[in-house]
Amino acid sequence: MRTRGAIRNCPRFDCRAFAGAASSFEEERAELRTASAAAAEAIAQYERLEALAEKGLVSHYERDRQRRAVEAAQAQLELSRVLLEQRTIRAPFTGVVGFRKVSLGTLVQPGTAIVSLDAIDQMRVQFSVAETLISNIGIGDVVHAHSAAYRDRTYEGRIETRGTRVDEITRSVPVQAIFSNADGSLLPGMMLTLRILGRPRMLTHVPEAALAPENARQFVWRIDESGTAQRVPVEIGVRGSGWVEIVSGLLPGERVVLEGAGNLRPGISVREVPRPGSAVAAVHREET
Repeated sequence: MRTRGAIRNCPRFDCRAFAGAASSFEEERAELRTASAAAAEAIAQYERLEALAEKGLVSHYERDRQRRAVEAAQAQLELSRVLLEQRTIRAPFTGVVGFRKVSLGTLVQPGTAIVSLDAIDQMRVQFSVAETLISNIGIGDVVHAHSAAYRDRTYEGRIETRGTRVDEITRSVPVQAIFSNADGSLLPGMMLTLRILGRPRMLTHVPEAALAPENARQFVWRIDESGTAQRVPVEIGVRGSGWVEIVSGLLPGERVVLEGAGNLRPGISVREVPRPGSAVAAVHREET
């Protein structure tokens, strides 16, 4: 719709709207039919006068005047078509129509949102991937998605594209994946839990309880071979359920403190007391 006007007819949309589908404007359509009939009549009249003019039964003036009448009728017909087109609301793509946002009699301007329209046969899902993992994913990698609405169902999609820049704050890269949604069960705005089936890699991780954050930095208390506690800075990567990746600062097999870190000072001797849920844990390295 490219012109200002009032909503005079609120059509009842079907659930599906197809590209090119248009709402009805009976008055404009009637004017178009009238203009079309007038143009046809003017052309027919001109053809009759032209035949008579060749026989000398009417003057050339009468014939030329009717030709100008044909041109005027055709111009009026084109104007009626333009006005109808300007007042016609067309679906720009095939999709599902939601609730309308205007009521009968509402004055609308070009650009006014009158109804929601979503193409949901395929869903584009955007998420972020830590820069440390970018080397492990690629275009076409399989992505599994789970929704709280359908807990026992796994949706499968593929990575279509990824961003070209790393966010300076989150240190992550935007990624987009495409999921087939033929049954329409996934809706725009849904929250999904994603798992990327990328290339496996080895990572070093510790229990999340071992972290001792300070401002924007992360530390852990490491126990050396002599049993002395040392506070060491670490760089962390991805997080899992109760664990966090250590990108640098620790080696596999080193021991870290999980509990009682508030009582420690650099160089203090530490003795592990065996009990359920040990306060000391080893740094692990495994494939994920």
